[in-house]
Amino acid sequence: MAKVDAEFGALLADRVPAAAFEALRVPMRLLLGTASPAPARRVPELLASACTNAVLVRLHGAGHLAPLNDAGRVLPRLPFAGPTVWPRAA
Repeated sequence: MAKVDAEFGALLADRVPAAAFEALRVPMRLLLGTASPAPARRVPELLASACTNAVLVRLHGAGHLAPLNDAGRVLPRLPFAGPTVWPRAA
């Protein structure tokens, strides 16, 4: 549980003001697994509400490790997940 403690410690110690997130103008897509623990769901919800160019995508029934356990549902929701994005080296 040391990793979990460290992650919560980092979240609780974060002193970045909300205005810093509001100032971000880069497009972002935030994925949220609805079966994730409540704190893991809350972070992307807060970021999505603070960032004007954020899109929150809810993966119903997916857990916190969806990118590993449910990659087939995660990958198509990523904006760069397509065959034409990464050109092959000649």
